[in-house]
Order: sequence, then C-alpha cells, then structure tokens
Amino acid sequence: MPVDDYPVRHLLDAEVQRVAAGWRKKLNSHFLSNCIDVPSLFAAAGTTLKSGAVNVELRPDEAMGRANAFVSPDRSTVYFRESVVKAAATGDVEAVFDAVHELGHIVLHRAEIPLARMATRDNQHKFLQPEESAEHQANVFARSFLMTDDEVALFPSEEALAENCCTPLHQARLRLVEYGRTTGRVIAASQRTAHLAASPWNAALIEARLKGYEPAPCPECRNMTLVRSGACVICETCGSTDGCS
Repeated sequence: MPVDDYPVRHLLDAEVQRVAAGWRKKLNSHFLSNCIDVPSLFAAAGTTLKSGAVNVELRPDEAMGRANAFVSPDRSTVYFRESVVKAAATGDVEAVFDAVHELGHIVLHRAEIPLARMATRDNQHKFLQPEESAEHQANVFARSFLMTDDEVALFPSEEALAENCCTPLHQARLRLVEYGRTTGRVIAASQRTAHLAASPWNAALIEARLKGYEPAPCPECRNMTLVRSGACVICETCGSTDGCS
C-alpha cells in the first residue's frame, strides 16, 4: 500500500539544517533566481551523491493521482507531476518548495524510501516523532536549503524572507521559528523592520536586481555582478563561472 510518511534514521532539526546548508553551497548556482529547472537540479545533485545519478521524469497530472512525486524501484528516477515541474520553472513558490522537499528525501533518505512511496508534502504521520519522520526532515531540509542562515539574518521578517527566497509565507514563518530554536538567535518582531531597512546587503540586493543582475554576490570576488544564462552563472567583474557545462 502506498505511504506518505515513513520512519527514518533519527536526526535532530539542527543536524538536518547542517546537511541542507552543505547542499545549498554545492547547488547554489541553481538558486540565484526565483525559478528552478528541476531536472537540472536533480542531475547536479546526482553527480555529488555517492549513491549515483538521479534522473527526473515528468508524468501527466492525471497519472500521478494525489502524489507530487514518487521514486522508481531502483531509486534512480524521481517521477514528478508535470505541473509541479512547469510551475517551478516559472517561480511558483509552492512548486519550488515541493521540488526541494523531494531533493531532501533523496539526500537524506534515498536508501530508506519505500518502493510504494507517494510523495505528498505535509503528511507527517502522528505515530512518528518529528526526528524520525521522513516528511518532517524533508520539510526542515527544504526550509533550510531555500532560506539559509545568512538569508534569515538578512531578511528577518517572514514577509521579507518569503519574498526574497521564493518561499511560501507559512514556510518562512516556520523557518524563523526553527532558526531561533536551533541557533538561539531570535530577532524580536519590533526590531525586524528597522533591521531590514538598515541592512546594506538588502540595499545591494535591490540595486543588483534593478540593474538586471542576480540577487547574490559572486562567490569569488563578492561583487553583485552575476548574470545568468540557463544553468550557467557568470560574473561580469572577475569572469568566474558556476553551473556551466
């Protein structure tokens, strides 16, 4: 019988967040804009995973039932609902989150994924503790991956975090709670607006966007002069590239 959630190795939220932060660094070039190419993202992840390549295959929505995704018996292919992949490519925040949620399952649980798994987000079973729930861990992974610690500090209100990190508002709200719980650094609501307005990084991101650049600094020279062409990101200042084949 198909399952939504399933028991996995015990991991605290802080541990999942550390894993997500590491993977965000590896795949950062895919998240310098508000949309993602899901097949490209999973292909890039597969080149790093010791367990081998990960392919993405689109299926018509009517063939997917209530699932957004499911995994092949050999765990080498993720079958995605076609509308989710198309929506992620246009920057739909729910679709982007769903895609990264599925990436979290592949990164954290590939060997543990049941062959009859039906991937429908936010279906954590009550009989599982959060630290042993695949769904809970994948949600924590997605929130930490899409909203890094640096971004939480830069955009410390749920509205700003959601808008700047291409994330659903309710997920940004949960990310702030998790960030405070695992780091002990809680930003008071009365300080958030002033902190955001005073941030020089926020001004730099806005200026970069207005000039047509990606809203992120170059990993090499730290200038806000990144331009994107497909999956390739090039810095106009120093010429460094990322994600280019």
